[in-house]
Amino acid sequence: MQGCVLDDYSIKNDVQQLYKEYNIMSLNEKLYKKFVNVYKCVKNEITAENIREVYNELFTKYYHNEAVIKAAFIRQILFKSNNSITIFELNSGESRLDLCKVNGKSVAYEIKTELDTLDRLDKQVNDYQRLFDEVYVICPISKCQEVEKVIPLECGIYVYEEKNDKLIFKVYKNVQKSEKIDVEYQLSTITLEFLRKVVKDNSLTRGECIEICKKKYKKSTINTLYKRYLKIKYSDRWNFLKDNNEKILDIDYQWFFKNNISPTCIYK
Repeated sequence: MQGCVLDDYSIKNDVQQLYKEYNIMSLNEKLYKKFVNVYKCVKNEITAENIREVYNELFTKYYHNEAVIKAAFIRQILFKSNNSITIFELNSGESRLDLCKVNGKSVAYEIKTELDTLDRLDKQVNDYQRLFDEVYVICPISKCQEVEKVIPLECGIYVYEEKNDKLIFKVYKNVQKSEKIDVEYQLSTITLEFLRKVVKDNSLTRGECIEICKKKYKKSTINTLYKRYLKIKYSDRWNFLKDNNEKILDIDYQWFFKNNISPTCIYK
């Protein structure tokens, strides 16, 4: 936000507390009051009218958590990918994938920030390789060598670093196509309604639909079917976010993807 000067405050010590208390559904006046409670004194440039932009600036500049990294990566990389959709927080077995891009191929992105440990990374990546054509880990440049020791050879790495108050992403390690795709696992994540449309029989159980698909279709066809399912299910949500992204604050990307409510109804 232009003109919002915050350098006089002990920002870094308090911004995490402010983030924990942030709620997109809060009225501007309530957000402003919380801000005053944390920082005590407030400059004239900061008002209830622009308090959401102030929060967004604080978090994106001083608190690089998953939501901030996710939004920056979407703006810099994924919005520029044509004919694709992106999905937030997709359940993948026992893991929950941070981001997934689907066009002709499916690409999984797992984010590990400075605030995260790598304790579950190996398990997460292996779960994703059963579902997606390619898997990347997104991490700060300071963690890339540590990440590389944990992940499988075919997994790629994006690194990020801050330059001139902006997060910059680049490929550190090239990705290779997953050889671990499990079509039965893919089919198990698809809704029964969609599976019945595929087999053209509304009386069958999930298990029966899966067995028919496995017998009738090649693995490559089932992989394509899985990607088509994801695009059909999530394209409207993604297109809404993409069409309205200039009206949506970075910290709220995931909420608007999930809810698809006009930003003017929320930011009032």
